[in-house]
Amino acid sequence: KLSAAEFVTVRLNRASVGAKLLGRFDVKRKKPALIITDGEGLIAARFDLCTSSNDVLKAMLGCLKTSRKKAKVALQMQERFEDVETFLKQRSFRAAGSLLKKILRTKAGPKAGVRRATRIWNEIDEIGRRAYAEATETPVLTARYDLLLGLRHEFWFFTTLAKDVRAQITTLEQGEETRDTIHAHNGLKLVA
Repeated sequence: KLSAAEFVTVRLNRASVGAKLLGRFDVKRKKPALIITDGEGLIAARFDLCTSSNDVLKAMLGCLKTSRKKAKVALQMQERFEDVETFLKQRSFRAAGSLLKKILRTKAGPKAGVRRATRIWNEIDEIGRRAYAEATETPVLTARYDLLLGLRHEFWFFTTLAKDVRAQITTLEQGEETRDTIHAHNGLKLVA
């Protein structure tokens, strides 16, 4: 009853199925196998040899528990993705990065959610890289410095980008030719 109610049963004819499909599930053409997959198609359990029905039942129940947990986490991820989209429309990359970092740390979530978060993370990182390139090409020293400070704040969670921005800021603040101008600019900003 459990199998019919909660699982989709598929029987593969190992002789006629292509090698690519057999390879996906690591099934040998000459040996039968019982494979239990979760809702994402990932292998949750496999039985290549004779086994007891209790072992199969235990694996099926474990798979259901994991799948239900992933479904619950997927709903939470969806809410966070909606918030991320809102932040992206507002061009608030720091807030979006904070939420994406939380999504990427989720262990029990669906792989599709992690892939989506990674894709969005990379898109934001690319936006930051372009802004960084534009900021470093700005001819006016104080304007360049202000742009870099803004980038450091906005892309704080994007560690490699933030590291590059911090290094550029440090270079401007400590460079022989730029130090006095930047410190004078900081003094004026503090007074204003």
